[in-house]
Amino acid sequence: MTALVIDDDPSMRTLLFHQMKKLGVVCLLAHSVESGIKVALENIHTIRVILLDICMPEESGIGFLKKRKEIESLALIPVIMVTCLGDKASIIEALKNGAEDYLIKPFHLDLMRNALIKLGLPIEGSQ
Repeated sequence: MTALVIDDDPSMRTLLFHQMKKLGVVCLLAHSVESGIKVALENIHTIRVILLDICMPEESGIGFLKKRKEIESLALIPVIMVTCLGDKASIIEALKNGAEDYLIKPFHLDLMRNALIKLGLPIEGSQ
């Protein structure tokens, strides 16, 4: 299974890459909303989930969610927010704009595993 990680922080992209590898997930990486959309469209047939940060300098993850609604093929890929924002308003805004789940950094790997399983995605060790 392949996931797309969109996060402006290189260390967070690397951490997510290694954490997802433990679940048997291959990750593609993007550093911004713009690059994330580009990578997603170039790999539309292989990406099964998008892991998205909210706080990014050029455009927020919420901006990605809004753009995603307008691109039919992208709208079909579930999004899990992975962000440091844990306030109620941020969570509600992300879910209202189409995020399927919301994890607050730092998160335990079991929370990610459960979020992926809830989406019906194949995860190593989930059978």
